[in-house]
Amino acid sequence: MKANELPIINFLQAPYVQFFILVYQRNYDWTNKKDYR
Repeated sequence: MKANELPIINFLQAPYVQFFILVYQRNYDWTNKKDYR
């Protein structure tokens, strides 16, 4: 497989391109906890 350079605007404006944002299976808690049990 060979990679080629492509301006980002051409990539974003390409027809039939869809972007998917995946939903994670669980919510993350970013607070500090001393007990992880």
